[in-house]
Amino acid sequence: MKTSFSALAAVAALLLSSANAHIQLKSPVPFRTSTQAPQNAIEKDFDMKAPLDKSGSNFPCKGYHKDKQGTQSLVEWASGSTQTMSFDGSATHGGGSCQASLSEDGGATWKVMKSFIGGCPTKDASFVVPQEAKAGAAIFAWTWFNQQGNREMYMNCAAVTITGGGSGLSSFPDMFTANIGKDCATVPGDLAFPNPGKNVEGSGGNPPVGKGCGTTGTQPPAGSSSVATSQPTSVTPTTAPGGPGGNNPNHKPTTTSVPQVTPPAPTTSAPAITSHSATNSTSAPAMTQSPSPTTKAPATTGTGAPAPSTPAPSPSTYPQPSTGGTCVEGTVTCNADGTWSQCGSGMNQNMGKTAGGTVCTKGKIETKTKRSIRFSSEHMARNA
Repeated sequence: MKTSFSALAAVAALLLSSANAHIQLKSPVPFRTSTQAPQNAIEKDFDMKAPLDKSGSNFPCKGYHKDKQGTQSLVEWASGSTQTMSFDGSATHGGGSCQASLSEDGGATWKVMKSFIGGCPTKDASFVVPQEAKAGAAIFAWTWFNQQGNREMYMNCAAVTITGGGSGLSSFPDMFTANIGKDCATVPGDLAFPNPGKNVEGSGGNPPVGKGCGTTGTQPPAGSSSVATSQPTSVTPTTAPGGPGGNNPNHKPTTTSVPQVTPPAPTTSAPAITSHSATNSTSAPAMTQSPSPTTKAPATTGTGAPAPSTPAPSPSTYPQPSTGGTCVEGTVTCNADGTWSQCGSGMNQNMGKTAGGTVCTKGKIETKTKRSIRFSSEHMARNA
């Protein structure tokens, strides 16, 4: 009976670690956390790390921004100041892309202050509150599109107060949304936002697919970590460059209608379809194994599938999920770095480290005494 109890405890710990295997915004303090929700006033959210509903029914902010209590601002941000957002949680799903946005009208519209392509939220992230932001009450939002696992959208919101300020963020690009009930979906890997705005950290990434993904805007200005000095191409943008980046003389908006479609594409801005541009790529996100300068697969100008018939491996050090839909649902895979993955929705999803006292061995999560924690329902009934 002791052995059975220990095994059950290990299973419970494992399930708990899986339930918390996501990331949430820690600072600024989001709505309905234990420190923000008044005692006995409104229901606290004990699943802050859950994604938005796939139907989009709880966008934005899971509806928490409409609470009668618990939406008071806990921070003041001066326009033009640098702020930091921090995160809580362990399983980053390989990182991904995220945006820091602001709503000045109670959640009706959202404007992007900064976009992060890749590496989010594996560390704290900083951004500048625009000088144009209006003084007064506002809602901050962190939105995240994970690199690995199910195609989801995560969103945490927090009340903030802006001091100083200008006429508003109407000229800034809209927050990007996907995987929440409209014709727009992300693909495995880091997301390349169609209109990231002028403040961007990171580079590369795969564009989303679907007619509802919005228009292509400006790419980051020259000198940011996300853009090399690429040659402009003869490709005409599908739309006029949007957002405040259009005033930056270093922008090359003619390249933005062709975001990188394949993972091994060079990181020279967006014109990945020009066959000559792949020969002099040296930046990090593109794999050095991408040898073919004549690849012309992404002829779909940013809305087609991101992967060629034989995609290059991701440079991420995290175990990559299967995207072929051939894994058996529920199958456990032990990864070389000590993490484990489980097949769900047709692909292996990295679940992070195993729970304390357990280890992943030969496709099973076992206690460190080598006793398997997998047993039949009959066994469970006999020991109930």
